Amino acid sequence: MFQTHQHPAHIEGLKDFIDNKGEKDVGLGIQISMTFGPEVLDLFEPKLREALYRAPDTISAQRVGENGEPANAPVRKFPHIKKISWGNTMVGARVEIFSNDLLGDDHVVLADCTLDRFKFELMERSVEVRCRMKAHPDAEGVGALYESRTSTIEVTITPPEAATYEQPEKDARQRDLVGDDDFSGEDPDDIPVTEPAKRGRKGGGKKPAGGKKPAAKKKRTARAYPAALDGTGDRDPFEAPLQ
Repeated sequence: MFQTHQHPAHIEGLKDFIDNKGEKDVGLGIQISMTFGPEVLDLFEPKLREALYRAPDTISAQRVGENGEPANAPVRKFPHIKKISWGNTMVGARVEIFSNDLLGDDHVVLADCTLDRFKFELMERSVEVRCRMKAHPDAEGVGALYESRTSTIEVTITPPEAATYEQPEKDARQRDLVGDDDFSGEDPDDIPVTEPAKRGRKGGGKKPAGGKKPAAKKKRTARAYPAALDGTGDRDPFEAPLQ
């Protein structure tokens, strides 16, 4: 189960949301980002790191050693895979946020939080984890979080006892007040499908003045022979000329 202890993080966004499921109608969504080693992937799913990272080869180890990093640091198996969305949700977590910029107390405690919309950005020898924390802080806590947006904070995430990840549920009653690229998006399953238009003439047109219908166009009949270019009209151009 994913958990941290005073790990450095950044607040990327704060946004109110309407929550009709809980005791309070309005909550605060906190978008944070944290950077870990690839081993953090195993906290979400066992052997997930093994599926996405491998031990460095000779060339990779030499390049890593020149940069001052450990020579045995793992590297990505699939360089073309850069971001992964993790759809599970953690419900009932306890979150503590520490920052020197917090007003009053040295940290903010958020109980009974919901963590969702996890995203992994796979980098060489590290993974950036982004997620949203849905909480209900008091007025003082909200002000403290807004003061900490531009500075590095430390986050402690403690999952509840015997916690398991839950699949996200769609709830029509719950929606965000302000749109955001990371927080919101239209679900293709919710887009109404319109009935295809029928072929043919469209009804409901205006009638001409006088109530008379326009005269129907005469249908041209195909000629057996095209008109000759010498002025002979509809005569067969292959017929012998008249005497």
